[in-house]
Amino acid sequence: MLAAAVLALATAVERDPVDYTYGNVALGGAGYVSGIITRIEEPYLTYIRTDVGGMYKWDGGKWNPLMDWVSEEDQGLLGVETLALDPNDPSRLYAVAARDDRSNGKTALLRSTDYGETFEVIDVSHMWKAHGNGMGRVTGEKLVVDPGSSNVLYCGTRLDGLMKSTDYGTTWSKIVSLNVTALAEDDPLPSYAWPGITDVFWKNGVSFVHPDPNTVSGGLAQRIFVGVSNFNGPSFFVSNDAGETWTEAAGGPAGFAPVHVAMRGKNELIVTLASAPGPWDIWGGGRAYRFTIDTGVWTKIISSTDAFGGVDVHPTNSDVIIMSTLAKYSQQGEPLQGTGEHVYRSDDGGNTWTNLMDKYTKSAYGDVEWIKHGTSADYSIHWGGCLKFDPSDYKKVWITSGNGIWRSTDIDAQAVNWEFTVAGLEETVPLEAISIEGTPLISAVGDYDGMVHHDVTKYYPRHEPNMKTTHGLDVAHWYTDCQVRAGDEKIYYTKTGASGWIEMEVFKGPQGEVAVSAKCNAVLLTTGGVTYQTRDFGKTWAEVSGLTALRVVADRWTDNKFYAYDNGEFKVSTDTGRTFWKWSTLPSGGSEVIRAAPGIEGDVWVALNEGGLARTTDSGRSFKFLDVAEARTVGLGKAAEGRSYFTIFIWGKPTPASTMGVYRSIDEGKSWVRVNDDKHQYGGPNDGKFLIGDMNEFGTWYLATGGRGIAYGRLSSNEATASKKSQ
Repeated sequence: MLAAAVLALATAVERDPVDYTYGNVALGGAGYVSGIITRIEEPYLTYIRTDVGGMYKWDGGKWNPLMDWVSEEDQGLLGVETLALDPNDPSRLYAVAARDDRSNGKTALLRSTDYGETFEVIDVSHMWKAHGNGMGRVTGEKLVVDPGSSNVLYCGTRLDGLMKSTDYGTTWSKIVSLNVTALAEDDPLPSYAWPGITDVFWKNGVSFVHPDPNTVSGGLAQRIFVGVSNFNGPSFFVSNDAGETWTEAAGGPAGFAPVHVAMRGKNELIVTLASAPGPWDIWGGGRAYRFTIDTGVWTKIISSTDAFGGVDVHPTNSDVIIMSTLAKYSQQGEPLQGTGEHVYRSDDGGNTWTNLMDKYTKSAYGDVEWIKHGTSADYSIHWGGCLKFDPSDYKKVWITSGNGIWRSTDIDAQAVNWEFTVAGLEETVPLEAISIEGTPLISAVGDYDGMVHHDVTKYYPRHEPNMKTTHGLDVAHWYTDCQVRAGDEKIYYTKTGASGWIEMEVFKGPQGEVAVSAKCNAVLLTTGGVTYQTRDFGKTWAEVSGLTALRVVADRWTDNKFYAYDNGEFKVSTDTGRTFWKWSTLPSGGSEVIRAAPGIEGDVWVALNEGGLARTTDSGRSFKFLDVAEARTVGLGKAAEGRSYFTIFIWGKPTPASTMGVYRSIDEGKSWVRVNDDKHQYGGPNDGKFLIGDMNEFGTWYLATGGRGIAYGRLSSNEATASKKSQ
């Protein structure tokens, strides 16, 4: 066991950036769209928020991401909890964004005065904490601009009551007269809450704030409605003096709390209610009620006891109301088309209702291939917590879903068709991607398996058989038809490429990482802190010695070698993964995602975060340290023309003064060029922790985001060539 030889390579030098274009590997939605806001007066002013992937704007043909500028440091801001439009100035867009489990829970108000093209970030963490991926994210909207004054904003919070700003969101104060903080404090965490769960995640607090535009006086809406996720007491409040005082709007159904609200005319609210914050585990159902403002009377408007989520009133005919269930998993269509939410329509102001899902059909806008291949909730409208009439065509209705967003083609049709409308929307959490010379890119993603991408701009079916999240994926170097993928309940292998998958007989555990030896003679699976080896594709397994919970990588030349980085210890196996031992000492705190160079024995790269970048060419006996200030992850891609070695990519900083980002070297790390920009940071490498190069196209890189799918950068010349080939 030898200490790593410290051999510094030439000083890294940044050069001028080259011309790149950016995009996403096309998977198609595959994440939760938690809310939608529209402006009826403008046909295409429609925005959506997502729980982990930022917000988007519809341009009439596709969704355009608005938050790819988010840095690695602020990656939690991609969890958008609430949106608001200024009713008097459509260029003003606001959002509150945070994830309690990222970026130290930083909560920020995002403010745009140019329709979301750019944002100012105002840190409000000292006032309250939000969580865009928390329970109750389906409710809303918590944030609103007063219809009487553009400078006045209200924001409901999870734990800290109702906030108000009078300077466009720059500063905030708490409205102490509405004491709903105590309600949040008194609501206990459920008995089945998993370890580490926080109040900010579980407790939704204020679900929506709704100023009545018909009561503007003195520059402020005098009447304001507030819904609160309190299931054991008062949950609906009203102020008639612009928030100075509040009273409970008593008389609603006990045991339920408001989800959404829509105004019908000047004297009615349609309120959807549920027995839990949602979007899942709503075991007690819900209700839908009419609230008559002048009398304060609550009236049940539908006999169903399902939980209800989205609601909207037709912009020009208030007799027409649409409403969706929430967390319902029921048959859609006859014969069966899907399993999930039901959408109801009333043409008489809520007195009678028609279930539009009785004659439901579905299709895919933009030919998103995978949505066509199933009828379970994964392939259907589910978690349908928000719906809105499309301002460009009132016969169309948007509805949010756990897999993206859908839109009806004609709500007046006898059989309503719903289109999966996710062009431009990419919200997967990628966990692995593999590029091999001569084969297509292969992906593994959370919840939706992953795909084989023959063309990264086109949609393809999911891996079959489905197993939802593919945690581990690997391919044998010499026999690329030999592939293994591991999920939460099963592990599959194939010897015929990314098809013909066979389930391994013995399943050792969930959330496994896998590594396949170079000639497909051994598979290593790390799960639950233990690594196992099989040499007969899962018929028998043996526990590996010398390893704990690590990601293992196979040597890409020799069949008997595997490697792992264990927080400062570089470990190697020379018996096809049966035993590992410490071979060298490296700085601690590095990335466990290490890279073995294809076709070269013993050539391995290790990203050491603030410790820089290290490389061994003798299977870990010695290491050379490149003069790189910071490397959070490392990947390899096709060599540049005239070069004999792979292109190296890092997410990091070549020098202490560099900007964190994607850098490329074509000379084995002697010099570097940045190949992303500040507008395309995607929150940095996230859950999957990978950055890889394309082995078939020089200069192209793929980055694992935390909810924006697989981002890519591509030389503009490559983009132009690819476009010509696809025409």
